[in-house]
Amino acid sequence: MPYKLEFEGRGFCVRHTGHVTFDEIAEANDIILDHDAWDTHDYQIWSYLEASALDGEKREARVISSVDEMSSKRHRVKPIKVAFVSTNAKTNELIEGYIDTVDDNLFPSRIFRTEDEARAWVGA
Repeated sequence: MPYKLEFEGRGFCVRHTGHVTFDEIAEANDIILDHDAWDTHDYQIWSYLEASALDGEKREARVISSVDEMSSKRHRVKPIKVAFVSTNAKTNELIEGYIDTVDDNLFPSRIFRTEDEARAWVGA
């Protein structure tokens, strides 16, 4: 499992390392969706700074955005800020598949070059 997922009180931080697959992203996302704090958390930070590669296609990112939206519409009242941290052009292209698909009113999402920038944006 090349990621570490932490609940930080008001949000989640997922840090990927090594070779990342969409199955691993979906696994981490499922853990968050099943967490007791799903209904109340404010943000998610997904860092790919230590990832050597992210395998997948934009359609897989779109599937994850659809799952998030369906879960949010049933249980959430307020939006969840989703900050992605990456400096890799190919990784950013795949992340944009999520950002372009997800409802910005439910999951305002942005890509940042550093975790500090991401944390400032989500208010962590």
